[in-house]
Amino acid sequence: MIDIYLDITYSDIVWYGDCGLSDKGLPRTCVSKQCRAVPLNNKAVETLLARWCPQYFEGTDESPPLCCDAVNVATLVEKLSIVEDIFGGCPTCLKNVFKLLCDLTCSPKQSEFLNVTKTNKDEEYGEYVEEIQAYVAEEYLNGTYNSCKDVFTGFGNLAMDLACGDNGDSICTAKLWYKGDPDTTNFRIMNFGVTLITKDKS
Repeated sequence: MIDIYLDITYSDIVWYGDCGLSDKGLPRTCVSKQCRAVPLNNKAVETLLARWCPQYFEGTDESPPLCCDAVNVATLVEKLSIVEDIFGGCPTCLKNVFKLLCDLTCSPKQSEFLNVTKTNKDEEYGEYVEEIQAYVAEEYLNGTYNSCKDVFTGFGNLAMDLACGDNGDSICTAKLWYKGDPDTTNFRIMNFGVTLITKDKS
């Protein structure tokens, strides 16, 4: 088992809930106003999330504490569905990508690997996230990318040509893939800027 995240210590929860849409029509996530993860307490939403992010429901029959609400889950599932459409030919790739994207959105220990570095405010919804730092073990990040980089779509072209947006397969790297810049990429894994901070854990 690879350690995915590098530990930093703040509070448990970094963002939570919906803060409307950006000018580009992308969902915005609110900066958290609470310190601790909370259960969804919604069986329908939990069933949906368990299909994509089963790690939160293993070994328990109770509603697990999470750092996402029903709207966050809906946005996440939309993203994961796109990933599945592109990389569906490789179960290992999907498992690796799903793990990271699920944890970026819903992990009850967000603050151990995420840090909000830039926010903005909306008059109706309040403060929302514009940029984050994500602390990810380099071994995991590169392993995920390597498990996906040679996957072909159903149309016979390399999936990474699409998934890496304007960068394309020829110059794509793990960091560029996950960077998530909505202004420059066609395939948006994240709806805000992501700075990946990595370290070799060996």
